Amino acid sequence: AEHPFEDDAELQIRAGGLKMRELDEKIPLKYGVIGQETCGPGGIAYGMIVGDRFAIPDAANEAYSAAGIGHVLSVSGLHISLAAMMLSRLIEALRAPYLASCITVTALLALYTVFTGAAASAVRALVMYAMSLWSRYLGRRDALNSLFAACTVCLMISPFYLFECGFLLSAGSVYGLIAFSRPVSSLFRRLRFPRFLADGLGASLAVQVAILPLTAVFFSEIGLYAIVVNALLMPLLSAVFVLLVALLPLMLIPPLFFVGYLPAVGIGWMSALSAFVASLPLAVIVVKVSALAALVLPFVFFRGFGGAC
Repeated sequence: AEHPFEDDAELQIRAGGLKMRELDEKIPLKYGVIGQETCGPGGIAYGMIVGDRFAIPDAANEAYSAAGIGHVLSVSGLHISLAAMMLSRLIEALRAPYLASCITVTALLALYTVFTGAAASAVRALVMYAMSLWSRYLGRRDALNSLFAACTVCLMISPFYLFECGFLLSAGSVYGLIAFSRPVSSLFRRLRFPRFLADGLGASLAVQVAILPLTAVFFSEIGLYAIVVNALLMPLLSAVFVLLVALLPLMLIPPLFFVGYLPAVGIGWMSALSAFVASLPLAVIVVKVSALAALVLPFVFFRGFGGAC
């Protein structure tokens, strides 16, 4: 099978004669999943869970970014939300009181955030999700206020977050979802789009519109197909992350390590689609803009604030 990032080559010299390693090499080849461990799905899986991209080939990084899904390779709001959802469902299954659920989920998410390096986007997601949990416990829920409170807490922790790309993109993405996703999704439904597609496109378009000025300023490029790719791949991205986290304890048991090939197949699909999108004409549009373009954000904020309220 053709590897989506065949331009990158990596040579490894490792101990042989191990039955486990023999299976580790042959099973992926059987199912067309080439490049396990650090040079393939394993490296991407490590990046998705820990947020460290050192084991991911440059070609893969570039393809994921061109396809508009580079955010899955760093711990962000998506990862924190999915981890929180899994923890909440597990605690609910144990029929624990909601207060105990709040304390447990908040503590475990804080540990996960610290474990992954406490990036600005992860800290924002942690604070916002914790506030959402506790505001529900206190009977007060407001997504916009939770976002602003989370940003305030993050800036109190480190005022320099205000100048970090990760923090600004993370906060901008959430704001786009809150302010624009509902009206945009309603528009797609009126155009007779299926509900799941309308919601996916609405959320993706809302995020891309909100962070467009920041993307242009920080990266000097815009992914033309990011809206569609995010809408179509988000269910797969979420499923792969949930499988990675849920099956990780089993992968540590030698007789059961093969369960890791289930998320590896999903990662293979993601990589193949990313490589395909990156190869399309005009996949990435290079733009040269001044940092003053970020001044568009206040206008977007006030317009969106009026719609959100």
